[in-house]
Amino acid sequence: MLTMEILSKNEKKLLVIKLYKEGKKYKEIAAIARISPRDIGRIINEYSGEKTTIYCKLDSSKAYALFLKGKTPVQVAIKLDLTHEEVKKYYIEYMDLQGMKSFGSAYNGYKDYMPSIFKIINKLKYGKITPQEFNRTLEIIDEARP
Repeated sequence: MLTMEILSKNEKKLLVIKLYKEGKKYKEIAAIARISPRDIGRIINEYSGEKTTIYCKLDSSKAYALFLKGKTPVQVAIKLDLTHEEVKKYYIEYMDLQGMKSFGSAYNGYKDYMPSIFKIINKLKYGKITPQEFNRTLEIIDEARP
């Protein structure tokens, strides 16, 4: 574990290169070295002999772009190596940006019920129950409650 000591500019460069060689992502390097992804890019480009600095997009921006292209949350998680929580957060933010603010609210309010809700939707979609049967089931449930 690294100590919280103040590093010189040269020491930070060496730390960034070391972490880069270990296969760390820019986000991880930024957290450990306490340096911006832009500066990390410059150091890596200088180290690798690249002449141009490539702007590093945030994971959220990359995720939004993939959602916009029609990728599913699972595909985005795999492509960007994101955790379940990260991709879920970005998907809700994306839906909010797309003007579907109620989606995020509904998801957060009913996330524990989502698997059952999707089962019902699939049964309706594939004709395993009719809308009339579904509505009658809801009426029976309402009548059974005190």
